[in-house]
Amino acid sequence: MEQDNLKGREYLKSKFRDGDRPNEVDFSDLIDGCINQKSDRIYALDGKIGIGTEKPKAPLEVKGGRRKTRQTLLVSDGTNSSFRIAHPDAGKVGLGANTGEVLSFGTFPEDGSEFTSRISMDAQGKLGIGTDAPSQLLDVRGSVNVKESLFLGTAELFFQKGELLLTNDGRCYRILMEELHHHQPHPPRRKTLLWILIIIGCLLVIGVGILIYLLLTNK
Repeated sequence: MEQDNLKGREYLKSKFRDGDRPNEVDFSDLIDGCINQKSDRIYALDGKIGIGTEKPKAPLEVKGGRRKTRQTLLVSDGTNSSFRIAHPDAGKVGLGANTGEVLSFGTFPEDGSEFTSRISMDAQGKLGIGTDAPSQLLDVRGSVNVKESLFLGTAELFFQKGELLLTNDGRCYRILMEELHHHQPHPPRRKTLLWILIIIGCLLVIGVGILIYLLLTNK
């Protein structure tokens, strides 16, 4: 609902110029054009601002929200998207965007010129880490470091004393792990050279054998 008592600074200044005689309406406009802590419930105390509270505990404290969700913060760009903080139930804090919008958490450069998304949740509730377009309920593009256990339905996957174990329905299974080349993708050069010498030796033996056969058959 629009307010008729909101007057701009230039209008208010024009009513109080030297030589003018402001009337009751002008003074009323001036009063209504300012913020009144008691009436508007916006308070300033010791360098802190309180909205809905006379004793703010932080540089900015907002207390209130009379709707069903007890919304306390609404931030919008005025056109495309909105971010909300609400308290829908006792002991619960809700952070979210409007229905159909993507909620992203990320980083800005110091000048705030651009935004890089790190974690995002789409309109269907899919959570993406390292991606803005998650394909599953949880989509991670990168490595995952699990310190304790990884649960897959009713199964639990974990390390214990250097072994990889899987438990399910009260049963425990050991997952066989084989070490390959001691973490070396290629065999050492000495082994390669040895194989080359063996092959050359075999070729020489075969060649000598063929030569002897030919000499004997010619006789």
